[in-house]
Amino acid sequence: MYEFSITLPYTQVEEAAQRLYEAGIYNLYYEAPIEVKVTQNGYAFETDTQQQVELKVYGDEDPEQYLSILLALLSIRREEIIYRMVETQEWNQVFEDIELKNGWVIRYAGSNKEYKPETTLHLDPQGAFGTGIHGTTQACLEVILERDFTKKRVLDLGTGSGILSIAALLKGAQEVIAVDLEPVEREILHHANLNGVKQIQIVQADLIDGSYRVQDWFDWIFINIGGDEAKIIIDRHELLEKSNHFLVSGLVEWHTEHVTALFQNAGFSLQKRLQSDEWVTMYFSK
Repeated sequence: MYEFSITLPYTQVEEAAQRLYEAGIYNLYYEAPIEVKVTQNGYAFETDTQQQVELKVYGDEDPEQYLSILLALLSIRREEIIYRMVETQEWNQVFEDIELKNGWVIRYAGSNKEYKPETTLHLDPQGAFGTGIHGTTQACLEVILERDFTKKRVLDLGTGSGILSIAALLKGAQEVIAVDLEPVEREILHHANLNGVKQIQIVQADLIDGSYRVQDWFDWIFINIGGDEAKIIIDRHELLEKSNHFLVSGLVEWHTEHVTALFQNAGFSLQKRLQSDEWVTMYFSK
């Protein structure tokens, strides 16, 4: 297997990835230039859009032939691509499969392990978020995968790679609307295809300052964003009137009181609280 590395401005990398995806090239990865800052709300993630990022593409074909394909698709010069041979095991070990507490497994692309199909969630992370490694993601999956979502409508806010949406669909959800500020459609549709699910609508929208509004009733609403952001979004979209079941995550232990009070004052009860390190996930219902 060969690894091809292309350095691009961050503002161009998603468009490049989309071109590759449309051409049937799915084994790619890049890390967004994100700076993490500790705040009262937990952690702030700032993306430096002026940075260059390294897009890595993997392929088994003859390297010269693959180079020709990449050059044509990305409209770049030959000297802008660096490639090397990598052992298949090296590629496979980027992510280790994760066995969740409820019997389910997150199986990553390239894994040679086999599990029960009915309890396997397939994941091929291609960006900085939604890899399944973070404790908040695993806590949310624990809540989702132990429940029956048959005929349920789900709203997934801050969807990232779509892993929570995919989990709800695997548990029988009738429809999922997945919303994110970033252009995540390509990655989510890739994951939907890997898991054989289709009933997902993807919306790119700014939930805090944009014109998009949540209008409908949902059986479940997932909010995996952060404490202050969650409260702003809940108030702005009047979400407490649009569902009886909320899964709220991305919270830090020192900043959960106002979220708990918000739900309890609206007549919701805390059904489950999970914590991994400083990160807290809570399930409220009414």
